[in-house]
Amino acid sequence: MKKLFISIVALLSACTLAMAQEVFDLLKYSQQDLLGTAHSMSMANAMGAVGADATAVSINPAGLGIYRGGELSYTLSLANTDVESAYSRADKSKLSTGSFNYVFSNDRKSPEDLAYINFAVSYNRLANHFKNTSLKRDGSPVSILDNLNPGDPMETMAYEAYLLDVNYNPILELGERVDYRQRLVETGRNDVWDFSMAFNYAYWLYLGVSAGVQSLDYSMSSFYEESFEKGGAMDYSNEFSSSGIGYNLKVGAIVRPFPSLRLGVAYHSPTVYSMTDIVAPSEMNSYEVLNDEGFPVNKSIRDKNNYAYYYYEMTSPQKVILSAALQLGRRGMISVDYEMVDYTTMNAYDGNGFVYEDLRQDIEASLENVGNLRLGAEWRFNDAMTLRGGYAHLPSPVKDALVANRQVVNTPSLTPHYAFVNNSGTNVFSLGLGFKFDAFYFDVAYQNRSFVEHFYPYYNRIDIDGLGRSYDNVSNLRYSQDNIAMTLGLRF
Repeated sequence: MKKLFISIVALLSACTLAMAQEVFDLLKYSQQDLLGTAHSMSMANAMGAVGADATAVSINPAGLGIYRGGELSYTLSLANTDVESAYSRADKSKLSTGSFNYVFSNDRKSPEDLAYINFAVSYNRLANHFKNTSLKRDGSPVSILDNLNPGDPMETMAYEAYLLDVNYNPILELGERVDYRQRLVETGRNDVWDFSMAFNYAYWLYLGVSAGVQSLDYSMSSFYEESFEKGGAMDYSNEFSSSGIGYNLKVGAIVRPFPSLRLGVAYHSPTVYSMTDIVAPSEMNSYEVLNDEGFPVNKSIRDKNNYAYYYYEMTSPQKVILSAALQLGRRGMISVDYEMVDYTTMNAYDGNGFVYEDLRQDIEASLENVGNLRLGAEWRFNDAMTLRGGYAHLPSPVKDALVANRQVVNTPSLTPHYAFVNNSGTNVFSLGLGFKFDAFYFDVAYQNRSFVEHFYPYYNRIDIDGLGRSYDNVSNLRYSQDNIAMTLGLRF
């Protein structure tokens, strides 16, 4: 009878998983790295008013109007992500295409009227999701077994693996500590193809529009294990992947109130994605634990739900970007972008178009608006060589109250861990060189992107001292990503 009850609970729990994504997964898919062409990366993507660059066009499509000829360019990028914590270290490298751009320029030969109508097809890498993380902690007074939700499939698996007693309480003795280890491998990327058109009116007003097609691909493989102080152990592994195609619209304008100053504004609509999540069967193993007859056994339990597919729609946040670029004679330029991103406008919808209300409430409780600041500068030594540099600060959109108030964090499917950038945000430093050879040009850029991420192997709700205080099971992971980009271009 008990096995029948367990099966019914597992079935009902599986039915509640119709939406696999949660707040921090949507956030991960919506945030963007400062990638693209070497020119743009070297100036920390402060390109909204600079224009005449593939990534600049993706930021503000009006920048396409600054071109006075055609262009073909390709960017190759190499990224290495290094992860450090007080307990471990890991790294991973990736070689990929950073951008591709083709511009067709139509000279109207009307410098006092409509001077140019330009068209472009461009590809840009928006984000890399690859990470290789491992961590450990010894002597934790709290176990993942203390934090299983009633009726959750993980609880069912733990019961069948003899990790819970007949009352569904952990088999650990009072005060027994555990040592835990976590290994996590993530891969994936966000890309965009932009199809853009822009107008140059009398060399003082530039207007542009762009239709974007974005692709998203993410995969995660996680392994968690615990060793019990009094003997015995357990581990848990799971895999999860998500992919989608999205569409958005960008509009922008750049004005030149006088020749050395450009002011820009751009609006990016929310990207509407059609998503597919695939949840692989999870597996839980116990080692040297006592069965119902009191004998030590090893038990392996596989989640009864074979590969589960979930289909839904999600929307990323809308953006407004204000930009300015000031030319310093014929040799220098400084630029600034201020990007306002409203993460509270993210949403997810079921197959019938209805908003997931629980997720909607979690987004409003967990996230807020942010303002991303990007600064760039360049100095032309001569007609052949230009030095560039940049800095950007990207605040974390996660509210401080999430941690301070021990706010409940829901995670997707059977994935217990979650992570988010801490309130110090992300800092980006960049440097680059540009070389011009008649019709050809070659740009190279180096960029360092660093942040601290709060990583939780599971949400801990246990009061360890009777005073409402919980054991802090967070690991602060220090990420440092080095990006090198090389762009080769032909102007005609």
